[in-house]
Amino acid sequence: MKWLGTLATVTCGLFALAQGAVVPIKDPNSVAAVDLTAVNPHLTSANFTAATTQGTWFVKFYVGYCPHCKRLGPIWQKVADDLKALKASHNYHMGQVDCVTEGAFCNQQNIEGYPTLFVYRDGKPVEPEYLQPYKNIPITAYVKAMAEKYKSAVVVAPPVPADVPGTTSVEAPPATSAAASAPAPATTTADKTPAKPVGPYNKQGMSVPLTAANFGTLTKEGPWFIKFYAPWCIHCQHLAPTWESLAKSLVGEINVGEVDCVADGALCNDRGIAGYPTLRFYLEGSYTTFDGERSVESMHKFALESFGTQHKEVETRHELDKNTAGLETWYLYLFNAQAAPRYLETAQRAARATFMQSNFFTSQDASLLNGAFALPRTGAARATVPGLWVFKDGFLRPYSGALDNFDQVKTWMAAERYPLVPALTTQNADGFFDDADLVVLTVLDTDSRRVRAGQLEAWKREIRQAADDILVLRTGESALNPTSAVVRTGSSGVSDPAAAGSYHLSETRRKFLAGGQNIVDVPAGPEGDVVRALRAQRVRFVWLDVDVWDKYLHRVFGATRDGLPKVILSRPQDEVYFDHHADGRPLQLTSAQDLVDIVKAAVAEQLPARYSAGFLVGLVRSIFRSISRTTAYLFTHPMTFLFLLAVVGAVGYYYMKGGLPGQAYKPQKLD
Repeated sequence: MKWLGTLATVTCGLFALAQGAVVPIKDPNSVAAVDLTAVNPHLTSANFTAATTQGTWFVKFYVGYCPHCKRLGPIWQKVADDLKALKASHNYHMGQVDCVTEGAFCNQQNIEGYPTLFVYRDGKPVEPEYLQPYKNIPITAYVKAMAEKYKSAVVVAPPVPADVPGTTSVEAPPATSAAASAPAPATTTADKTPAKPVGPYNKQGMSVPLTAANFGTLTKEGPWFIKFYAPWCIHCQHLAPTWESLAKSLVGEINVGEVDCVADGALCNDRGIAGYPTLRFYLEGSYTTFDGERSVESMHKFALESFGTQHKEVETRHELDKNTAGLETWYLYLFNAQAAPRYLETAQRAARATFMQSNFFTSQDASLLNGAFALPRTGAARATVPGLWVFKDGFLRPYSGALDNFDQVKTWMAAERYPLVPALTTQNADGFFDDADLVVLTVLDTDSRRVRAGQLEAWKREIRQAADDILVLRTGESALNPTSAVVRTGSSGVSDPAAAGSYHLSETRRKFLAGGQNIVDVPAGPEGDVVRALRAQRVRFVWLDVDVWDKYLHRVFGATRDGLPKVILSRPQDEVYFDHHADGRPLQLTSAQDLVDIVKAAVAEQLPARYSAGFLVGLVRSIFRSISRTTAYLFTHPMTFLFLLAVVGAVGYYYMKGGLPGQAYKPQKLD
């Protein structure tokens, strides 16, 4: 029975893989030039040619799960560190390509196994593949030989002043100009710039080790930028010195910490950490994930923007319109001299906790809204002072809770954070895929050279109508025909339907509300089953720009640019998606009603499912899901379980006693 144990071990391993497999969303635009001063940088399809045309490059192509790659990793890094002087003396560099994230590019380079090592010049391999032992001495000897063979002049870039934005080096060189090497004149007190006072956070300029014992206590107060990592993770090892430099750069501004997920696995599991490294910014009990370029500059900017404490006070309608132009959602706090300061403090805290501080405005002039919106003189929607408002989907909605209750204000801001159908960005992707049971993605072409005038807005209108129909079915409320909101006015002072986004009552809403039906009433038959299923799920709609997300869509869903606008429905918790009808036709956006029908079909399990984690993981999950369902059925039907157990026991007993009638054991000698 050894094979049974082996099978169980392999199956459990695959199940663990299935449980842990994730497809992180990365910023599709986070491409930066390679820093030629870096030791062993990561190369991508976007920067490979530009890098390898500058000098000679010894490149390692690898995948993280390959045992040989894992053994080579520290050896490769040590050789790169030991021979880093060759960059300056011979213009010879060492780099690496992760073929998990750059699979298509590795295929273009004809990489057939891992690890694969090649020497490149002018963007092309110039030597046969390195086939010597993956050990320190032979690799070192090979590197030195190739460096001598292809020795070339080093192009020295002009120095960059330390305070110029846009630099990406991890640590500034000790001198920023040739003059820095000259003897420095004696300085006086008047020559020195006073030191910048250190703020209340990160006073030591270091990354604080966080554990299960101190995580909750320390992160309760102030902003924290935290790295969740595993010591064996190659990407984590490369990030380590950059993270230390980041902590120094944020001294006095943002707390920086790190969690070792090997030593504190339970802490990381409790927080849903599924890949390494994971970088999160925590504030007021909430977090947002950083998915951009892991340079000091990018992470520093992200941290400061995430914590931004300054709200914008507006005084005129022109100023309000200017500041809110292009914002899908924004908040306005109206107050006067008599308003309690704690109201503003609470609203500011809530805006930071929901990472909407850049969309948060204040004003002491209630007449601002009277000019921009058709505010009634009485009722809940009148411009009360102090008061908190949100604008989205063409409507202004008031907050009706206590202004000094932080939890209530935060919950309200979080619920109102996104419009009915936002554009997917790297900033909001976490919220959508972490907080939804079903995400309806519509892929659109936004290029005016390929799309006729007005078509893009027409598509968005159909998506919004479908999203509103589903919202009505789920909650009995409409975002596009709300009962407790104020419509924006045009320059003439009358309601502007285009700006307000006023939509007709769809057939779905008419049917649902016909005959005095409300949220308690459910239609009979299959339609009622769909409504009940919808109410049990969190459904969100979002649209994607194909030019921005095409690589991600292809990698995760196998989607191409053909057949736009196309529809993909994702169940992120199960890593399952739907992109075809039951008859094999691809899902496409043709009308709002068709999109509603697609969502209903997905909820009713009438669409064929695919696995974004891959076929093998999907197969294993299907098996274990079937086992789980069977187990659940048996435990909820104990008599059936006992009967089947008795049958299996009887058959087993009979077999052990001599087998079935008419069958005999016939030993046969094989010569």
